Amino acid sequence: MPGPSNNPDSKQNRRSLRVLVVDDFYPVANAFVSSLATNFYEARVAYSAAEALDIAEQFRPHALIADVILPDMDGFQLAAQFDARYPDCHVLLMSASYSGTPKNAGGLRLVSKASALEEAFRLLDGLLGSE
Repeated sequence: MPGPSNNPDSKQNRRSLRVLVVDDFYPVANAFVSSLATNFYEARVAYSAAEALDIAEQFRPHALIADVILPDMDGFQLAAQFDARYPDCHVLLMSASYSGTPKNAGGLRLVSKASALEEAFRLLDGLLGSE
């Protein structure tokens, strides 16, 4: 998978983007945050929707990457809460059971978990291009 550009200016711009990853499966959540941080994004992790909402109060993410199935509410409900509280936050929902092509629905982007990191980089690169 091609990663983001290694241009030093691009690295500095990426540091200004905050990404919140939400998944109750620790290995996936931690791997996503690690990959984002390695590529110079400011990334935080939450393992539940409630924890994500708490973190977002201070962190104010530009992008939310969340699993559809969470222990305390589903990803669509979490996305709706983010839309109400943080309308400028872009949402990428991922699902292990979704195998179709990336789908945009009502301002949300739904992708398979297998392609979620690649789609996240596309989303974030798009945000950098719109600054």
